[in-house]
Formats: sequence, structure tokens, C-alpha cells
Amino acid sequence: MSHTMTKVFRACVVLTLFLLANAADDRTCYYLDGSTANNHVPCTTNSVTNCCGSNDICLSNGLCYLQGSQGLSLSRGTCSDKNWGTECYKPCSSYRRNTGMPIMNIGYNYSSTQYCCGTVIVDNNAVGCKYEDPFELTEATVIPGVAYLANNGVSGNSTSSPSSSSCIAVEAGVSIPLGVIAIAAGIWALWERRRGRRQLRNYSPMSDAEGTVSVAPAPSHQHQTAELGGQGVAMSLPELMDTRTEYREAPSKP
Repeated sequence: MSHTMTKVFRACVVLTLFLLANAADDRTCYYLDGSTANNHVPCTTNSVTNCCGSNDICLSNGLCYLQGSQGLSLSRGTCSDKNWGTECYKPCSSYRRNTGMPIMNIGYNYSSTQYCCGTVIVDNNAVGCKYEDPFELTEATVIPGVAYLANNGVSGNSTSSPSSSSCIAVEAGVSIPLGVIAIAAGIWALWERRRGRRQLRNYSPMSDAEGTVSVAPAPSHQHQTAELGGQGVAMSLPELMDTRTEYREAPSKP
């Protein structure tokens, strides 16, 4: 079986389970006194199961996680069995039989977490329960696709693979920013190209005359003569400036 066929098979299984759950939602749920809970729906596809309000969340341990205006809390729900057989979880079944029962956390006793039905009381500086003794709860998970989460499961009228819409969303989320980056890069490249062409048009090479640099010839050292002591000795200026030169007086003419 190919990977694609495996996905389709899994999607069909999930869709079938969801349709079966929806088909079971028309069952009636009851309070402990046998009265009908009109706004409650079964939490599983089992023939006998706990029920929760349509605006609440079903938990696997049989309790309901209330989402009402009074805040989030645990509560005893209802049951699809009017006689409340052993399949339905019913803590504090002797109290408040015509309605739900809130389940309160009383604290941790160094080994486990304790819960109470209804109200927590303090008697002689000791914390206790108003109804019955403290008890423990089994670990629970959320049951998807029912009650409050009914609209968060697999769509019943969907005929495509459940991953197709997710893939489209992911591809769109990735392609949009990449497309923006590509467009920005293209605009930048076009601007750089035009700027380069504009610089080439504005550039004119210098003519030979404009590029010629005239260098004045170095001044020639012209020998200038000076008479020393009126003796008529002709010497150049460099020779006069040389202190090492010995000067002898020319003999006088007879």
C-alpha cells in the first residue's frame, strides 16, 4: 500500500468514527434521579457512557470539564443509562441527584491529590469535604470530537484527505513571504541595473589635452660669478658656498 493510499485509508477510518459518534449523539442522557438532561451529549460511542453538557469538555475518566461563565472546573456529568449502571462514573451519587456535582481539589497529602464533591469546609483547623470523604481521581485525557470539541474534529462533509487543507495552509504561509522576498529582490536588482546604466551615460572620458599634465622644467643652475675681494677671481655660487674650498690670493701683476 502506497503512502498516499495509507493516508486515504486513515482518513476514511477517522471519518467513519466521527460519523458513528455523531449518530450516537441522538441518545438521551439522564441525571441520577432519572430526569432527562436535555443539553447533554454522550462522550463516547459505547452503548452506556457518561455524558457532558454540549458546551463542556468530556474527559476519559467520566468527568466533565465545565467551560461556563463561573469559571473552569470539574463536574460529575450525566449518563446514557437511566439506571446509572457500573459503566457510568458517579462520585457522591447520594447528593444533588437532579443536577451535576462540582468536583473540587482539596490539596496534596504528600502522596496523592485529593478531591471533594461540592464544597470544601474547614473544621477545627482541618480542611475537609462537605459531602463524603476526600477521594482520588484517575488520570484523564480530553475526548475530542464531542460536546464542546465537536466542531474541532474532522469535518463530516469533507471528501479530501484531512491533511490537504493543512498542506495548503502551510504552503500558502511559506510561499507568501518567499514571494514577497523574491519581488523585493527583483525590484532591487532592476534599480541597481538602471543606476549603473545612468552612471555610464553620465560618464565622459577625458580628452588628451584635458588629461595632459604640464610639468615645468626644473630650473637650471646658472653659474653666477662673484668677485672676491675685488681681486677679480671668478667663482661660481656653489663654489662660494662650499666652505671647504681654499682661496688663494692671486699674485699681483708686476
